[in-house]
Amino acid sequence: MGSHENADVVRRGYEAFNAADMEALTEIFDESASWHTPGRSPLAGDHEGRDAAFAQFRRYGGQTGGTFKATLQTCLRVMTAAWLALITTAESGTASTWTLAGASFSRSRTAGLPTVGSTSMISTPGTRSLGCQHGWVTEPSEVVAETERVVIRPWHRDEADRLFDLLRREEVVKWIGGTPMKHRDEAVARIDRYAAMLTAEPRFGAWAAVERSSGVPAGSVVLKPLPDGDGEVEIGWHLHPDSWGRGLASEAAGALLARGFADGLQEIWAVTYLNNHPSIAVCRRIEMCLLGVTHRWYHEPSLMFWAAARSDQQPSLTPDGPAPP
Repeated sequence: MGSHENADVVRRGYEAFNAADMEALTEIFDESASWHTPGRSPLAGDHEGRDAAFAQFRRYGGQTGGTFKATLQTCLRVMTAAWLALITTAESGTASTWTLAGASFSRSRTAGLPTVGSTSMISTPGTRSLGCQHGWVTEPSEVVAETERVVIRPWHRDEADRLFDLLRREEVVKWIGGTPMKHRDEAVARIDRYAAMLTAEPRFGAWAAVERSSGVPAGSVVLKPLPDGDGEVEIGWHLHPDSWGRGLASEAAGALLARGFADGLQEIWAVTYLNNHPSIAVCRRIEMCLLGVTHRWYHEPSLMFWAAARSDQQPSLTPDGPAPP
C-alpha cells in the first residue's frame, strides 16, 4: 500500500472519529487493531482488538464530558503514514491539548481495503505540536520517505559501484570530510556499515536518495547524532555530480527532515562549511534557520542551521558568533 492510500486512511479515520461514524470506523479499523494510551491515569493501558479500542474511544468522550476532539494537523507522505494531530478537551473550564500519533496498516482480507492495525497516543498535555511516533507498514518495505521524484531507502550491496563512484570524487568528499575512496571494496564495506547502523537504531543512519524515474541513487541523505554532542541530531546530504542542480537534494532532505520530526525529534541541526553555497541553499529551501557560526561539533568553523518540530520552539543552543555577511 502506497503513501497516498495510507494518508487517505488517516484522514477518513479522523473524519469518522469526529463524526462518531462507527460504521466507517469499523471499516477502517482491522479486527486485530490495538490502541495504546500511555501514562498512569485510569485511561492508560493497552487495548487489544477493535472492540476494545472503540470502548477506549467511548471512555475518552465520557471522561471529558463529550468535548474530546481530534484535529488532523499533518499527514506525512511516507510509507509509515506518520502524522501529527491535536487532541483537544475542555473539562471544568480547563482546556488541554495533546498530540496523537502512530499507525500501521494491513489489507482487509474481505475487501482489500487498507485498515488501521495499531495506533498510539502520546499524552503531552499543554503541548501543541510535538513530533510523533509511527508504526511500520505491515507489508515489507524499505521506504523511509518519498517525494514525487525521490524515494529514500537503505543502500543495497549491488549499488556499491554507484556509491564508489560518488565517494571517490574529490568534489563530493571535500564537503563531508575524509578522503576519496580508492577501491570498490570500500563502498561495499560502507554499505554494510550503513546497514549495521540502521539495525542498531533505525531512526539514524545514511540512506540512498533514489531518483524514482531511473531507480538509480542520486546520492545519500543522513540523519545522525552530532560528534561530541549532547544528543543533537544532524541532517546531511551528498549527491553525485550527475544529480546536481535539479532540486533533488532539497526534496530528499525535506522528506528526511519531516521523517525525523515524525520519529519524535524535537530539533534537527545542519552544519555546513562557510563556503558550501549549494548546501547553504538547500538548508534555506527546506526552511532551516541560520543561527550563526559554530565550532561546537567540528574543528572547522561551520554555519549552524536549525529546525524545530514546533513553531513556538526556540533553539536549545546558541552559535559562537554571527554568520558572515
